[in-house]
Formats: sequence, C-alpha cells, structure tokens
Amino acid sequence: MSEDLFEQLDRIISLPSSTDTAVIRQSKFREKALDSKILQDDVSFDMIISGLTSPSQVDDDSNSMIKRSYRVMEYISEDIISSQEMLKSHSSLAKEKDNEAIYDGRLMKPSRAGLLAKEIFSAYRHLLKLYSDQSLTVDVVPKAHIPHLNKTLATILAAFPTHVVGASCVGGQGGVEQSLQPMLQLHKYVESSHSPIATLAEIISMGCTGRKKGTLSIQQQQQLAMMGQSVNLDEVLISNGHRRKFVHGLTQWGGFKHFMQLIVEDISYSDDIGESLLATVEFISFPQQQQQQQNNQAQDAARMEESVGEESLLAMLASRETYHKMFECCVNFQTVAEKRTDVDAMTSVLLRLFELATGKTRKKMNPSSVDISEDNGSVECKVAEEVQVHQAGIDDNKLMKSGVADKMHQALNAEICHLVRAIDIYMRGHNKSLEASESTVKHPGHQVEKPFTSNRHQLLTLFADIVSYESHRESSNEGDRSSAVVSLDMIMHLPLPPASEEEIEEDAIYNPWPGIIDLLFNYPENNLFQFQFYRMLHSLCVTNHESTLKLVVQKYKFLSKAIKICKVKTSPASTRGVLLRCLNALRLHSQTLSPNSFLRHYLDSHDGWKDFQTELKAMTIEQQKPGGGIAVPNGVLQGAATATPQATIDVDLGSAFAAELGFPPKCQIYDETKDVNNGKKEKNESNLPAATTKKKKKKRKGKKKH
Repeated sequence: MSEDLFEQLDRIISLPSSTDTAVIRQSKFREKALDSKILQDDVSFDMIISGLTSPSQVDDDSNSMIKRSYRVMEYISEDIISSQEMLKSHSSLAKEKDNEAIYDGRLMKPSRAGLLAKEIFSAYRHLLKLYSDQSLTVDVVPKAHIPHLNKTLATILAAFPTHVVGASCVGGQGGVEQSLQPMLQLHKYVESSHSPIATLAEIISMGCTGRKKGTLSIQQQQQLAMMGQSVNLDEVLISNGHRRKFVHGLTQWGGFKHFMQLIVEDISYSDDIGESLLATVEFISFPQQQQQQQNNQAQDAARMEESVGEESLLAMLASRETYHKMFECCVNFQTVAEKRTDVDAMTSVLLRLFELATGKTRKKMNPSSVDISEDNGSVECKVAEEVQVHQAGIDDNKLMKSGVADKMHQALNAEICHLVRAIDIYMRGHNKSLEASESTVKHPGHQVEKPFTSNRHQLLTLFADIVSYESHRESSNEGDRSSAVVSLDMIMHLPLPPASEEEIEEDAIYNPWPGIIDLLFNYPENNLFQFQFYRMLHSLCVTNHESTLKLVVQKYKFLSKAIKICKVKTSPASTRGVLLRCLNALRLHSQTLSPNSFLRHYLDSHDGWKDFQTELKAMTIEQQKPGGGIAVPNGVLQGAATATPQATIDVDLGSAFAAELGFPPKCQIYDETKDVNNGKKEKNESNLPAATTKKKKKKRKGKKKH
C-alpha cells in the first residue's frame, strides 16, 4: 500500500513545465490531488509523515528514502500553496481559515499541522542524538533530508502559525526544551545551509509577537497604497493566550540565553547564530508600524502590541557572565589569525545588541527645523524651537521602555574593565597578530606598523555607546545620563599607563583615555574612529565630568595638540575636521558653565586657546558657508532665481550649527548675574549687626508662645 501511495505522490508532483502560470499549475495540481482519495484519510497522512521523517531514525542514508522525503516535502508545499490561493480568491473564507471544513479534500488541515510539527520536532531530536553519539567516535556526516524538514516546518508555520507554535510549547518548559533546543544544538553538527536555525528564529518571532515578518519594502508598500490596496503589517495571526503560553515556556527554558551560550561556547557560530538572534530580538522589540502618519495618539496607543511577558525573555540579554566570557574570548583570540574573523563576528553581535537596546540602529535622523529670515538681501538661518514628536528607536522600543536597556548597561558597566582590556588600547599584542598568518594578503599601498583592526573599532564603538548612554525609560523627551556618569567614574578608577611603552605590563588594565587620544593623532585617516572620538568628547561635555576633562584636556594636552594641528596651513591634516568639531564643542560647552568650573577657568587661562578663538570661529564659519564661499542662488532656500550675498553664519549657542554638534537650544549661555545677586544677598546677611539678629530671634520665639 505504501508503494501505491508514493507512486500516486509521484504522479501528482510530476507537474507540467515551469512555463505554466501559477493559476494553471495549481489547477492541474488540484485535479490530480482530488483524484487520489487515498491521500485524504488519516492512515495515508501517517504514512506521508513517516516518508518525510524516516531518514532521521536510521543510521544509513538510502537514496530512495531521501527522494521519498523530498517528494513528500514538495507535495505538502503544493497542497498548502493551493489552500492559500483558495483563501485569497474567497475573501469570506479568510476569516475562517482555521475551520476544518474549508480544507475538505486536502491533505493539510489545521489539526494535522500541529501533528506534523510534532513529528518534525521529534525528527530533530533523533538527529541530535544520532550526531552527538557519532561525534564521540567518527566524523559526523549531515543527512541530506534536513533541508526537507526545515522547509516543510517553515511552510506549515506560515500557513498554520497557531498550531505550529502551540505544538512547540505543549507541556510548558519541557515541551519547549524538547521541541526547540534540538533545532539550536543541531547547528553544531551541520552546515549553515542545512541548519534549522532560521526556522527556529521564525517560530520564536511569530510565537512572541503573533505577527509574520513583513517582506515588503517601504517603496513596495507605498506603491500598493497608491493602487488602493491595503498593506496590513500588524495583522495578528496568533492569539494573546497562545502567545502568553509560548513566551512563558520559552522564558523558563532559557530562550536567548542559550543562543548567547552557544556563541561563547564556540565563536565560529557567531555569524549564523548571531544574525538569527539579532533579527529575532529586533522583531520582538520593535512592533512593526505601517508606513502611514498616525497623528492621533489614542490610535497609536491602541495599535501598540499587548505585552505577554516578552520583557522577561528579553531581560536574558543583560547577562554579565556572558559579557565577561565574550571579552575573555576577545583577549584570548585576538592574536590568533585564524580566529580573527570569528572574533569580529562575535564583537559585532554584542555591539549590535546594545545598539538595538539603545535604539541607535533604529533612530531616523530627522532634519532640524530651521527658521529662515531675510533682511537687506542676506538670509539668516536659526534653529527653531524643538517640537517633541514620536522618536523612532525610543518610543517604540520595548528594550528601552521595559528597563532591559538599563540592565544591559549596568551589566556592561560591571565588566567595563574587561572591555578596556579587550580593546587593547595600547596594542600590546600587535606583534603576534597579522605577522603570524601566512595567508595574510599584504596591501600594496600604505601600511601601518600597528594595525587598528575592525575588532578594536567595534569595541571602541561599544565603549562610546556606554559612556554616552542615555536612559529613556521614564521619558523620551529628556535622556538621563546618570548611568553614563557611573561608567566614567569607574574608568577613572583605573591607573594611568606608565610614560614608557616598555614599562607597560602585559596583563595590567590601564586608564584608556591617554591611549584613545593617541589613536586619534596616530591614525589620522581613520574617520570611523574620529566619529566615535567626538561622541566620547561630547559625552564628557554634556555630563561635565571634570575629572576626565582634566585628564584629557589638561594632563594629556589634547587642547594644545588640537590647536597646533588646526593652525597648520601648508599640509592639511586629515584630523582637522574632527578637531574643529571637538574644539567648538569645548567652546560651546564652556559658555554654559560657571566661571568657577574647571573647563571654563582652564580655557580662560590658556594663552593658546585665547589666541586661537578668532581663528577658530573664522575657520568654522568658512566651513559652514553654503557653496564653499561662492554666492548661492536664493532659490536653494526661498525659491527665488536671483543670487544674493552669503548668509550670516552663526556658530554660537542657539544656532543650527550648535544643534548639529549636540547642543540644542535649551543649552544657554551661563548667566553670571545670578552669581552676583547671590553674592550680594549673602554679603548683606553677613553684614547684619549681631544685636539685630538676636532681636529677630526673640520676636520669632515670642510669636511661637502666642
């Protein structure tokens, strides 16, 4: 009977040529399938499942069994596609897609979807046991039918998500562990193309959110909207009850913690496992929004996805132990040429996870609002007052709003010393890195003695993220930088490096700021690092961290070095652009400070700084001129056709230039009259006669008695 069954499968799957349209192909498939009544009973269904999964349960691969598994996969896919086409053509049936009666005469039904998913999960368990046993004696040879299992599971997940997700969490924690853990662990034994990790990520994403990942680009969504077709990216396919049960079981099992542990266990998995982890975390943390303007806040709140406890699942990302192991891997493998790519991938995963939590990778750079006024032929541009709007990456960020981002920052703060050690800012291991690899291809152009490396750049970017961290848990309007101050305080507890490189100890952890300053000047062509350096300096300014400012600006002479390079006229330096930004940041920040503060007092007493003020403003204004000094037609700003003189450029607080540097209009020049008034008040009180003071005290006591 089984041979007759699979012969019928062959006849049904042997469809006409691929030149036929999808409609013709599906109609011919249905004609052949309906003729095979034997395929519609439960006995036949059990035999078909066995044909798909049986290669997982035997030690030897058989070509006939692999081919049979492939035929079953193709038949199930065609059957589901046919059902989906039917639902699309009858919109009234789409609302009843879980009704068994709709699928009469078809192989795949909602009830069978859950049974098939359970059998596929069981096949993964058999495979994992087989591979783990074989790995003790011989090399593991991946079975050829694993992609058939992956594709079939992904197909039924897309068609019957509730039943597949429900099958994966039957029994709570134990059910999730038996169903999903083998899919994750199989990645250790099979090639990336055979690994079920992508399907596992789809199950977790859909089970936690109830939504299907959108495949349409913004441009495609806009085109469909113009044609009058609705684009519903937020369609909920799984009820909150099923979601809650799945998330609870996944959290009890460990969820994302197992992803992170697998990366730490073998960093060669960082690329594939990391990409799946990042995609899943992003999909769960940021509810999809349709590309339409939603002005009504009540509508926005109603459309927000209801939480079913996924915050506890996301909180597993804030693991200090995992961060510690990752930084250890960086230290241990950064000098091994064969592991350099894997270390880069692991560092990238850690960096991108934290930037997801902070919303940095999701923020959209909206153009600043500028007020334009014309007076006597000149155009003056001033930054307008900020209007608080929805901030992408913050207001729609579950990691930020649930406090997971704060926990991740705290965990990274606790490991800040190991992060500094992993950066190897003083490049103690450079002699054992690139030269150790025979396969390294030397660049024919300019080479540096100590390579900067992409891994160091990623770790420095993470360092910049930590010291410039803003918490928006309470409010998206005003970021709280108190956690960043804690990070800066912890860094300042590290000892300063010795003056001579020969005296630097191999395992010692030194304060990184002197080395960071040296990197800026030693690698003038590295504009990626220049961007991160400005972020660090800007954080020192907005937090007004005086101990670090003293170290950077005064002790290690950043101010004097920057002024010296900016004054060079004959050979323009590649760092001049970022140095001008840094010097302007110090200038603008000092204007907001009291004369008694360190930075303002130091700048006012620095002869080189005072002499350079006029030149600094002139160079900055020259850079900000539209057209590079050539008169720009008024039409660029106003729509007129005639040319006008250059606009008056403002580079002080309250200007558009200051806002671009990170000093918004709320940053105002310090009002010294307040200090004068407070000083007069204190002086007047101190000059009162002692007798007068005693009389006042007696009057107060008399009033109390009455």
